[in-house]
Amino acid sequence: MPDIGLTSAQSDNMPPRKVSSGLNLWLELEDPGRMAELLAGLEAQTGAIQQALRSLHYVHFSRFLPTPGWDSTPPPAVVALQVITEFDGDFDAYVLDFAMVIGEQFEYILGFVKKRPTSPVKDHPAEFLQFIRCHNVAYASGIKLPIQVNSAYPGLTVIDIIGNGGVLPRADEPPPAPVAVNPSDVQANVLRGLHMAHAMHLGLKFSQADGARAFLARLLSGADGLPQISHGAAWAPDVTPAYALTVGLTIRGLRELGLSPADDAAFKSSFPAFVAGPEDPDAAPLNGDTGSSNPVYWRLGGPNNAVRLVLSLYAEDPGELARQTAALRQGMAAHGVREVVAWPADALAGPDSVDRRYVHFGYQDGLSQPRLAILGAPAGEPDMQPASRVGEFLLGAGYPNVYGGADSLGGLSPGLAQNACFCALRIMAQDVVGFERLLDEASARHGVSREWLAAKLMGRWRDGTPLSQSPDAPLPEASAPLRNSFDYAPSQANPVTADDAIGLRCPVGAHVRRMNPRSATVAGKPYSRRLLRRGMPYGPAYVPGADDPAVERGLVGMFLCKPPAGCVPSKTRSSARSKHCWVTITRCASNSASRAVAGETTSCSRCPGWSARWAAPTSSCPAWPRWLPSANRPRGSRLRSHSPHHSPH
Repeated sequence: MPDIGLTSAQSDNMPPRKVSSGLNLWLELEDPGRMAELLAGLEAQTGAIQQALRSLHYVHFSRFLPTPGWDSTPPPAVVALQVITEFDGDFDAYVLDFAMVIGEQFEYILGFVKKRPTSPVKDHPAEFLQFIRCHNVAYASGIKLPIQVNSAYPGLTVIDIIGNGGVLPRADEPPPAPVAVNPSDVQANVLRGLHMAHAMHLGLKFSQADGARAFLARLLSGADGLPQISHGAAWAPDVTPAYALTVGLTIRGLRELGLSPADDAAFKSSFPAFVAGPEDPDAAPLNGDTGSSNPVYWRLGGPNNAVRLVLSLYAEDPGELARQTAALRQGMAAHGVREVVAWPADALAGPDSVDRRYVHFGYQDGLSQPRLAILGAPAGEPDMQPASRVGEFLLGAGYPNVYGGADSLGGLSPGLAQNACFCALRIMAQDVVGFERLLDEASARHGVSREWLAAKLMGRWRDGTPLSQSPDAPLPEASAPLRNSFDYAPSQANPVTADDAIGLRCPVGAHVRRMNPRSATVAGKPYSRRLLRRGMPYGPAYVPGADDPAVERGLVGMFLCKPPAGCVPSKTRSSARSKHCWVTITRCASNSASRAVAGETTSCSRCPGWSARWAAPTSSCPAWPRWLPSANRPRGSRLRSHSPHHSPH
């Protein structure tokens, strides 16, 4: 693994980056004589539009500009409304954020426009995004020109200008209404954490579709002595089965099994990140997959070890895991299914309790997961957050999505996709020795406690105590508040919460704050980007002073979600896969892309091996920036469809 020791030459002297992008939207009216009506309607909705711009907090300016001559009699043959904006960040994510917070106003505009996309926008976000892309032009004599954005301050974001404290959580929205979900049609690890101590992940290929379909059918039924795919209704409340099995298919696997042309087209339109895969040349650099992390070196996925099918088998007893793995391999051989890679994983129990699980970096794991607004589901542990919309994770007709729509299928047929979800499988080698050395060197250099520094990096003390509850020391669990009962700023629901806009308690760039900013406004809404994480370490536990540098250890991470339609690679602009889009979009109310106090989590091509500008502000030092080395190296990655429990074939 690369040396990640600190050097003073790679700390703060980074050149400014251009962060602004532009939209110049040309919308030709169906009836040129209705421009005055359109403008009057927009004038009446000024308040809602202004509120949307404030909630997005990364728009520099926005204006509606009608083409000249629209008010003449008769009007010219071509009359168009131009929507001109400048904003920070990614184009696709910006457009979809607008669909989320100003959808009604865009519906109004599109009602006047030629060849408008399917309505409502909130149910067809991918089609809306494609429409905006096609009309994002500089108009001159009918020639489409690229848009050049010139900025007097190319390195400053809106948040840099107004400050973190200038953007507060918006008024709380009503929690989503629960919807009915058939748990027997959803794979078990979507609706619950499996909490088993051992796992085996098998990446597979198959030579004949008929054999693979027969193999999957037997896994569904548990026939011929094969382990059976587990679903969400299979367990009694206090009963843990001997094993659990989940199945996921890549786009190649679905196609080789016989994906219909209509469903193939829907995947391309609504979920292009899934089609492209994590090894896509546009995605890999944004995910940090360069150098020794390049997809060509992956042992699961990538161009050299591509898979069609992933089986994940879990058991509490290692003997049971071995027996079921052997049964799977026998069934695979009988049906022409070939093993590409087998990746074991084992939970790390804490010294105080076998029920507490830890990651190799020493932090307690599995503390927090989103709750889904499912009718009749257990309430779960209170965490000061509303339950998430089902359609943010599960595909389904009638499942509300993050845009406020009533369908999350994205055009896929219910027979294939109802109750399915997407899973980003990520295998990451972890340099624990380098991480501990980082804590030693940085704490000595800056005169701070190494455990204080570890807590600031994560946002929790290593025992799980959140910094928002206790910024100075861990709290004994028996006398502490619930460990997920915290937020980063006051809201209507929790007005007495401490205002930590600049990150004095929990740095804005801390892992837990970035991955779940809670009530902070993300894409104009609080609680709007969530991930279900199912992960388990692999490799032996780290023993200080007795570690073999040749030993590899790390994490098998499974991130379940429905990727936003904005995660789209293209010839001219690239966005990364699901997890990267979530992290990018959470550049939120208390986060800045370039300001040291807020932190930056984008990779730096000028400093190989160095991944993030990060700061832990204190009352005496408002900006303590460091370029932090990466302690993770991908060993495999796969974006797969986490199939529903039913068989689509």
